[in-house]
Amino acid sequence: MSSRLKMRESQLKRFVPVTSEEELFDLYCRQGLSTQSIGDIYKCSRSTIINLLRRYKIPVRKRSWVGRYTIPLSLEDIISKYLKQRMSLRQIAASCHCASGTIRLRLKQAGIELRGKDWVSTKARRAQSLGLAEWHKQHDISGEKNPYWGRHHSEETKQKLRKVRASQVFSPEMIKKRGKSLKRAWDSYTPEERNKRVRLSRANCKPNKPELLLLNLLESVFPNEWAYVGDGKLMIEGMNPDFTNVNGQKKIIEMYGDYWHRNDDPEDRRNLFAKYGYDTLVVWERELKDLDKVLQKIREFAKHGV
Repeated sequence: MSSRLKMRESQLKRFVPVTSEEELFDLYCRQGLSTQSIGDIYKCSRSTIINLLRRYKIPVRKRSWVGRYTIPLSLEDIISKYLKQRMSLRQIAASCHCASGTIRLRLKQAGIELRGKDWVSTKARRAQSLGLAEWHKQHDISGEKNPYWGRHHSEETKQKLRKVRASQVFSPEMIKKRGKSLKRAWDSYTPEERNKRVRLSRANCKPNKPELLLLNLLESVFPNEWAYVGDGKLMIEGMNPDFTNVNGQKKIIEMYGDYWHRNDDPEDRRNLFAKYGYDTLVVWERELKDLDKVLQKIREFAKHGV
């Protein structure tokens, strides 16, 4: 006996529990278990079981083999588990004590379209071609029908996602490209759609620090004359003013932050609101350092306008 054969014999004795040829033949041929399933039983690898089969001169099946030996479930049961119960190939194979490839071939032979690992993404791609509204009319995945119902990320996954998001740094070219695409999408909306989108995004929105400072100033000097509407209460062509006069005058006060509005021209906002009969005053964040000057500016605006 060659040294290589002696080594293989010793390895088999070392890693595989003592089993008879009849027991292995029963598992592999009569019950139709895969080499991987038998390896799981004996706590060894698939290749070790293949070597044992060759040692006992039991013909090894090809990967394309299916249906030569029976499995516990009928074809109807397999289809029911796959389509109705939404079980995966691996789960069905575990219940049948066979390889997932066996279940896959059975389903293919029955003409069943297999879903990929990203079957949710496949549905999303179909939704893009049909249009989201039309697709949701045809497929109801609300509530418990949603594949993500009741599923949550683990804390470990959340930490990984936070690290990935924190490490994402967009180049100036990418930021400019994204800005242009968002602007094209915004220009394609009708005024009603713009108002609806902004209203939903600003729902329950509270004043920021500069707006809160200006609001307190207006309430103390002009009680019951100005109201904060920056939470979507007033929409004009997709634009949401900050303050409006509630005492019969069509006047608007806009609070411009030095950072967020650094590239904005106040005249554009004034001209837009003027089309609807509103007179607009713009107060910059840096002007709040001198409240007396801001108060004088608002008084003149209330009397004479801009």
